[in-house]
Amino acid sequence: MEQLTVVKTHSEHWSPVLQADPVRPNITHWQRIAANRECFVLHEEISVKAVLCGAYIGAVPKTEADVLGEWSSFNVACFYSVWSFQKGSGRKIITQALTHIKWNKPYITRAVTLSPKTDMARDFHLSNGAKLLQENEFTVNFEYGI
Repeated sequence: MEQLTVVKTHSEHWSPVLQADPVRPNITHWQRIAANRECFVLHEEISVKAVLCGAYIGAVPKTEADVLGEWSSFNVACFYSVWSFQKGSGRKIITQALTHIKWNKPYITRAVTLSPKTDMARDFHLSNGAKLLQENEFTVNFEYGI
């Protein structure tokens, strides 16, 4: 049975999974689990289906530096990387992460992405219910309802 695991601390088990990020491979395992950041892993026993990395920040980000920076407020969930190993798992992990945030982080009022400017990212987010929020110089933000 599939389950969602929230990774908030260092784990020898999950570290290789998080480092397999094809979207933002430059972000280290330690940066992904730093304060106000966490990763979601959709898996069935030891078989990983999808991974989603996010940060809780104070505004809609335009750059990776915005996501990794220091924030004094935390009302925006920003998904900055998502990848899947099984068709349909990307949609499932977004849905499950949004549900987790809704029930466990009542102070989060928005859920946005920091996505690359690619057709694949655009098609993925739009087909999963997100709305185009804004285009930045190097990134695009989509917004999901919470």
